[in-house]
Amino acid sequence: MPAGFTAETTYGGWKILGPLADFNEPSQNVCANVLRAIARDFTQAHIDFGEEKPASWIDPGLYTGQILPLLPADRKPDINPARMPLDVIESFDDWYRNVAGVNVPYVMDLWLQPDPEKEGYFLFDSNSFFPLDKFNTSPGDVQIGGNDVGPHNFLFTIELHTAFEYKGGEVFNFRGDDDVFVFINDKLAVDIGGIHGPLTGNVNLDVRAAELGITVGNVYKLDLFQAERNPGGSNFRIETSLDFRECGILPDDVPK
Repeated sequence: MPAGFTAETTYGGWKILGPLADFNEPSQNVCANVLRAIARDFTQAHIDFGEEKPASWIDPGLYTGQILPLLPADRKPDINPARMPLDVIESFDDWYRNVAGVNVPYVMDLWLQPDPEKEGYFLFDSNSFFPLDKFNTSPGDVQIGGNDVGPHNFLFTIELHTAFEYKGGEVFNFRGDDDVFVFINDKLAVDIGGIHGPLTGNVNLDVRAAELGITVGNVYKLDLFQAERNPGGSNFRIETSLDFRECGILPDDVPK
């Protein structure tokens, strides 16, 4: 495992580089199997992350279609007004944007470990995914526990933007909780929204090439958005054979 990465994983590792506000290193342009992301720390005071969630968040389980299927130019997912009420539409804008007094963004790296059993595959796998346990800087933030998993800093989101060359035969598989949305070429490829236990979303690029509008030999964007909103466990697993061409872009944060 590379220096500085946590060992609280089955495969791979993570490393928090520091608050985004203090981070001056430019985005990486070339990479192999380390992806840069933003982790935003929330508190129970936020309506979507606390005990008093809107009615549409109360019933646990898979809830698909809560975001629109195309990623807009600002590279932030849009809520689907046909599926979600107004209060959720307004609060959802906080999930993947930097909002003073609401969340604190951190820069993190995810190391995808070469799969010891599948040549050309890389893995990140943690059933105890709490990258912000040592960082409780959100206003009023405290560690909370749930379902015998002990005290941890739940209530966070992950935002990751990268790119890959489509060579043919690749897959991108994700397993985790709670909400997870993956866009490929700006099209929604994995939709496992809602508050739930670990669920899987698999993408075989050859099978879905026409749907995603991709052709062999070209470079395409991949954008991943995750939210951990319920203190019952935290799982995050990536299995992929993609040839990443960007380690993770830290996009300019444009207010909604």
